[in-house]
Amino acid sequence: MKRIIKRFNLIFPYIAVGDIFIDKYNIDEKFSFDHEKKYIFFNLNGVKYIKLRLDNVNEWRKILNKLLGIDIVIIKDYSSSNKPIKNIYNQFIQNYKIPNNFLSLINSCKYLNYYYSSDEKLKYLNTWSLKSSNENFNYMNENEFLLYNEISLENQSNSFIDTTHYIYNGCVCKACLFKRQTIIKKLLNNQDITKEIEEKIIHENENNKLVTNKNNEIKNKIRTLILKKNSTNKTNKKSQIII
Repeated sequence: MKRIIKRFNLIFPYIAVGDIFIDKYNIDEKFSFDHEKKYIFFNLNGVKYIKLRLDNVNEWRKILNKLLGIDIVIIKDYSSSNKPIKNIYNQFIQNYKIPNNFLSLINSCKYLNYYYSSDEKLKYLNTWSLKSSNENFNYMNENEFLLYNEISLENQSNSFIDTTHYIYNGCVCKACLFKRQTIIKKLLNNQDITKEIEEKIIHENENNKLVTNKNNEIKNKIRTLILKKNSTNKTNKKSQIII
């Protein structure tokens, strides 16, 4: 854990905090974030933009319902506390003490200053101040980080990127939509969906299930017809004997 905390501190200033709204579309120069409504919603050049904060995830359903007129069900998925690294992650959260000079870096973060109101920012900083080490930490300079990053990437034992880590990737085929609707119904009925979250909606799997179910359905229909025909034949034979 000491090693993990040390390495985290060494690269702290270089951890990605970019925001496409600000960095690519310059939204911060055109629109301000509504800290009371907790979202940005505007129409620019025929495109409607919605920007939400993860902090307010519990209010997303209400916000999106208001903006889109659609009841969108939110599923808590891919939480760090549920990943394979959850034990190390929880230990890190419990043991980490933020260096004092990192609080200054956070305070000057343009993204924090854009999305947080003055009161929200103060509250956030105070929360971390309570977990401060009251010491400064000498982190890597830019050239050191570039070298560290290059070596780390080359030393990766597994470069595989899991494209199915979220429960649903947006596939609109019949099989995936059916599974999604099943999950939504369970959510609306306050039923447990732990199994569905673990299985996820993977196109190949759902398509195979659909095909298998269709085949079974056809087999059952054929079986029913055969049994019905056999039953009819037996009845006719008995009738002939009685006659």
